[in-house]
Amino acid sequence: MKINYLIILFSAILLYSCEKSNPEIAGTDELSSISYQEKIYAQPIVLGNQIISIQNKENTNLLTAFNNTGSIEWSVDIDDYIISGTNYNNVPYLSLSKNKNNEIFLNFYRENNNETEIIKAVRFSNSGEFISQFTDSIHQNIPNFVSAARRFVGLGILPLDNGNVAVVSSLTVVANQQTFIQMSEYNSDGEHFNDTTYTIDQLINPYQVFLASNGRLVFQTGNEFGISRFVVFNPESSEIFTSPEFPVFDLLSFYENSKGDFIITASAFVDNLDYYGIIISISSNAEYLWHQAYTEQTAWLLTSVTEVSDGYIFTGFDITGQLLNELDWRSSLDNEKFFGIVMKTDFNGRVNQNTDWSYRIMSPASTACAAILQNETGGYTVLGGKYDRDIYSTIILKINEVGEIIN
Repeated sequence: MKINYLIILFSAILLYSCEKSNPEIAGTDELSSISYQEKIYAQPIVLGNQIISIQNKENTNLLTAFNNTGSIEWSVDIDDYIISGTNYNNVPYLSLSKNKNNEIFLNFYRENNNETEIIKAVRFSNSGEFISQFTDSIHQNIPNFVSAARRFVGLGILPLDNGNVAVVSSLTVVANQQTFIQMSEYNSDGEHFNDTTYTIDQLINPYQVFLASNGRLVFQTGNEFGISRFVVFNPESSEIFTSPEFPVFDLLSFYENSKGDFIITASAFVDNLDYYGIIISISSNAEYLWHQAYTEQTAWLLTSVTEVSDGYIFTGFDITGQLLNELDWRSSLDNEKFFGIVMKTDFNGRVNQNTDWSYRIMSPASTACAAILQNETGGYTVLGGKYDRDIYSTIILKINEVGEIIN
């Protein structure tokens, strides 16, 4: 959902002032890396000691696992799993997720005649073996007092800790000031077995959902001014917790740390109408903890985060002053001059120049860093993408414990 830019900017001035952090610009003039002639098609995920990514290679789409040396551990052709009526270039929703059993989920969504939302999830083992799949429409268990013209709208596909998968959808009834949340569950064989509907006695206008480790649902919500709140809902007790307002333009990643707090990265308009990358931290009860904005005359947009012993490491890209309406790895970065980013911070998102590190990848070609893997023997492996005169590549960077590129 994208709102009028002027409204967002005006609201940001009134409602939000963000502390800036200006990381040091460093890096290398010539990028030395392991490279594959493939293009990243969705945000990768870290699974154990592997980075899992959807890769496009000419006319073939692959689910690929990279290990900490940058080698391909395994790769499987996923062309046959695409949701019907689409292809990997134009399916509206394409994502990867995982569960506690280290199983991988390839998730799709599309609309049918602009009315019925069709969803699909394909389950793989951590070695790329197909397990099961399901395709279904969003179920419409409309309460009796609600107009039949109203419909549940899909918010996300969530792997549950019990091995099942939940499709979460919502229905907002303005007249009653109520929001209905529906969870449709599918077992490990891909069979639907249960629909549960929860009633929230307020309008929260959700349009994205995440699952916390304690079973709570975390919704990104919005209003007509482009301002987001994060609503935490406990399905067991029906408790609801709401964060302060943030001018989030496009949410880029959601991460739960070892304390159960949430780290959220996004793009935003803050302060003097500049376009920034922003990090927000809230507790499991949606209490505000801290925020940081990152800029060095341009926007540092962060798409992944991992927790380390003394803070966090983020990866992403700097789009050199351009405004990115919505991140889509298939197309967003094709025609921009952008630089990959790796950034290490303390536990409050601050860069301490004495102990932490941050830099742009200063390559002649455009680069973006997508995910980072901490290695058991020390150092890190970064997976990213490169765009150079219509040639797409997947790159692997190896970084030592003090942030130096060593390959």
